Amino acid sequence: GINPSRIIGAKAFDNINFESSLITPIPAAHEKYETDNLGNHLYLSYIIYLAGVTIYFAGDTVETEELVDTLRKFKIDIAFLPINGADWKRRRKGTIGNMNAREAANIAADCNIDLVIPIHFDLFKGNSENPSHFVDYMLENYPNHKFHIMRPGERFIYMK
Repeated sequence: GINPSRIIGAKAFDNINFESSLITPIPAAHEKYETDNLGNHLYLSYIIYLAGVTIYFAGDTVETEELVDTLRKFKIDIAFLPINGADWKRRRKGTIGNMNAREAANIAADCNIDLVIPIHFDLFKGNSENPSHFVDYMLENYPNHKFHIMRPGERFIYMK
C-alpha cells in the first residue's frame, strides 16, 4: 500500500538526501557480509547526519574489523548498537545473531564514539540480553565513556 514514488533505495556508501538530513548506508554483517549477484550488500546500517550530530544506527550486525575501520572514518557522536549477541542455541532455532554487550562497548571505545545506546536487548523472547551486562562491562573497562539505557517512550536530548 505504499506509493512506489515514496520509496528510496539504499546502497552502501551512496548518500541519501532526505529532508534536512543526509544518510549514508554502510554494509552490515548480519553474522556475515552478504551481497547479491550485482555486488549490492543485503544488509545495511545507517549513518545519519542531523542537526550537526552524526548518528550511527547499526540495526542487525556483528562486530567486524571492517566495521570498526569504517566507523572510525565518520566521527560518530551517538551509536545505537545491538547487544543481544548470538550463540549456537539461537542459531539452531534459526535466529541470526548480533554483537554482544562486550563487543558493542569495545566498538564504542575503539571508534571514539561519544555516546553509545544499546539496543536489541529486549525485542524478542528467546533472543534478548540483560542490559546490565553492558553497563557492568562499560563501567569496568571504559568508566569515562558515556552510555545511556533507553526506557520505552523515553525522550532523550543529546548535547555536544
